[in-house]
Amino acid sequence: MDFFTGTSHSFDTGIATEYGEKAALLIHNFQLWINYNARLGKNFIEERTWSYGTIEEIAAPFEYYSTDQIRRILDKLVDKKVLKKGNYNETQYKRTLWYSFENEKMFRIRRNCQMELAKLPNGYGEIAKCNKDICTNTCTKKNKKKSLPPASTAAQEVASLLLKKLKERNPKMVFKSLTQWPTQIDEMMRLDKRTLEETKSVIELTFSQDYFWGKPIKSPTSLRKFFDRVMEDIIHPPKAKREENQREKKLKDEQINQKWITPLTNFSFNDRERRISISSQGIGIHNGRDYESVPYSSPGFKPTVLHRLKTWGMTDIMERMESTI
Repeated sequence: MDFFTGTSHSFDTGIATEYGEKAALLIHNFQLWINYNARLGKNFIEERTWSYGTIEEIAAPFEYYSTDQIRRILDKLVDKKVLKKGNYNETQYKRTLWYSFENEKMFRIRRNCQMELAKLPNGYGEIAKCNKDICTNTCTKKNKKKSLPPASTAAQEVASLLLKKLKERNPKMVFKSLTQWPTQIDEMMRLDKRTLEETKSVIELTFSQDYFWGKPIKSPTSLRKFFDRVMEDIIHPPKAKREENQREKKLKDEQINQKWITPLTNFSFNDRERRISISSQGIGIHNGRDYESVPYSSPGFKPTVLHRLKTWGMTDIMERMESTI
């Protein structure tokens, strides 16, 4: 009977001595996948790189272990703080499991080797293995074209900060496309020329208490949409803008008072049909049943008043008004 498959599994002997052979096999498989995802800038969430799959997909490469055995090994590695378990599924009904290393730096594999990985979304279904035909010190041009450029460290930092703030605001919030966040933010920072400092400042202000523009921001896409509006409030804070508007209004009122109101204070004309009313907002011209109000803020205040008086045949009032203002 031919029971050879041509597939071999391996592990680090030091890890096997510390955690056992079964655990070492799973650790080695996670090392390959997490190393692969990190190289492509994929699945970087909350300051760490993740690998995901259902329990059946994780167990599939290990035909000599049952699904329950794999589940117990995973639980053991989580208890021993080797693996960290997460849940970043887009819906609550998905059975996908997320794992990362508690200490990714310690368990990451450092080698110049292209890994041949299964063609599932995260590669499960077949154990990750090294293809010796393409295991070289440098990648070929063909392999380079297949690899996506990893998101920058700054983009990964921003993605983690945004996720943290969203979780603080709504712990039960369901997130979509988390694995694409670093790439989306990296694109925003490159194309829109956003620096790390200003991007973090925008996020901090966005999620400050009662800030209006923070409510619609739930992803990198909406962050990019409202970025300029939030940045404007950083440069010119709302309170400062209100105070500046108040100062401008006060100055404008003083100018109007000095130019129009004060000279017209003692001006009065009133008979049965014709009357001039002076207020803090402007002048009211009454001519029988006709009435027109001319505000001080209108661009041609004086010419408008004089023209109306002349048109309505109120030349005597026009002459007095002209000498007054």
